[in-house]
Amino acid sequence: MNGKLACVFAALALALGACQSYEKGVEVICQGPNSCAECANVDPSMRMALMAKSIEDDLSNGQAIELFGTMGAISPAERIVKLEAEAKAAGLTACPMVDFLRQSMAE
Repeated sequence: MNGKLACVFAALALALGACQSYEKGVEVICQGPNSCAECANVDPSMRMALMAKSIEDDLSNGQAIELFGTMGAISPAERIVKLEAEAKAAGLTACPMVDFLRQSMAE
């Protein structure tokens, strides 16, 4: 019985993880500046928090959630390098979040 139950949980975990691919999760992160409707007319000091919340709400891939979580623990310059590399590996040709981060660093 334990073996069958373990198989059921494993199948369920695989099915849930398949809802969003890692590549799609990276795309959600990259599109953050474009997909956050609430961010358009807010004070810049609130923009990042709203954008982060919007991205978190749209992420369901565990690996992409982990990537997004690590972004807050590294320097802005490291975020740019990391996200550029992940976007490229995911097959994305553009990552507006990288542009947003570069602009934020310049301000």
